[in-house]
Amino acid sequence: MSYETMPSGEEIASSLNDAARIRALKVSEVLDADPEEFFDRQTRILQRILDVPTALVSIVDTDRQFFLSAQGLGQPWCELRQTPLGYSFCQYVVARQKPLIVEDARDLEFLKDNLGFTELNVIAYAGFPIAISDEGYLGSVCVVDQQPRKWSRLELELIEDIADLVSKELILRLELKTSQQMQRTLNHAIEEIREANLALTSANQRLEQFSNTIAHDLRGPITALLLTLELIQAEKMDDEFLNEMLADSITSVRKSNDILNDLLALAKSGAGKLEVEEIDVDQLVGEVVADSPILAQPRCRPHFESLGSVEGYKTLVWLIFKNLLENAAKYCSTSGGAAITVGRKGPVFSVSDKGPGIAPEFQNNVFELFNRAGAKCRTGTGLGLHICKQAVSEHGGTIWLESELGEGCTFFFTLQQES
Repeated sequence: MSYETMPSGEEIASSLNDAARIRALKVSEVLDADPEEFFDRQTRILQRILDVPTALVSIVDTDRQFFLSAQGLGQPWCELRQTPLGYSFCQYVVARQKPLIVEDARDLEFLKDNLGFTELNVIAYAGFPIAISDEGYLGSVCVVDQQPRKWSRLELELIEDIADLVSKELILRLELKTSQQMQRTLNHAIEEIREANLALTSANQRLEQFSNTIAHDLRGPITALLLTLELIQAEKMDDEFLNEMLADSITSVRKSNDILNDLLALAKSGAGKLEVEEIDVDQLVGEVVADSPILAQPRCRPHFESLGSVEGYKTLVWLIFKNLLENAAKYCSTSGGAAITVGRKGPVFSVSDKGPGIAPEFQNNVFELFNRAGAKCRTGTGLGLHICKQAVSEHGGTIWLESELGEGCTFFFTLQQES
């Protein structure tokens, strides 16, 4: 057999470091794998039938050869299960992507400095490639003798068959691994779909609850308004009584309007179709106060200084401050000396009041839809804080509260995720 065209050291290094081959080594997970009976059985068969001192399943790395199985290999290599690349004949099998048959290494110039020949006395060698793809040549199944040997056709066919068997085993394992990964991906997708369906079902239930609540809350004030107007129409009343009835009508209309505004705000805060802009927070809070009758009362007027600017969705930021400030203002008319303060420390905004505070058992659920934190006598729909949470979440921020009974309440929020 002629070896005049054997690859040079640089060509071997280039072949062993080929990116596709490196990927094949990695995905096959054969380097540094634990010993397995399947591979040991193949090398035992070769050793016994061919009557050779050594039979190997060798995986060629970029700087070493690792033995998936080794029969008859001397120490310390048997225990280490690897040798440096300088001892390897198998590197030529991988680099050439074809068998290497050596009858007498002493006659071959390209092996004269190989440490397998000079130190381990490898004289005869027959190795066939292990491959999992056209580009995935991993190593070889080989046999070694320490004396010259002319390999018969049947002996070479047996080695080739064992190499083919090892290759197919690795391919099957890789396909099984890929199948298992696909199954896990499919299971994950199914679980995500299941969770999405559960979330959709929950959302539909909450929407139904929301619709029923709105219908119920609107029915009362509208009915009262209708009855009042009918009385005004049917009776001739003095001015004082008429004014009282009209005041009740106005209160009912305002309550209906507040409920509808909250409903529209909830839909708007979940839309996520707004544009980010630079917001003058001082100006925005001033607009919120000017537009709100309850915040215009002297005892409920918020105190704030130099809130600066922030990037965000202006409509949603307006909703956050409106709901937090009006929520705080509900308590200033009955809590002596109550005051509302708006502050900022870095990216964290705060809205504080000196009202009665929120009991600990209600604090965890205060941002849930229709939750009113245990309030029994205050007006409201239970939407305001939920709207705040949605609007903050739309920015990627966080909202939370600190409160003690009798000591007031402070809501904190950010409009961006913390780095």
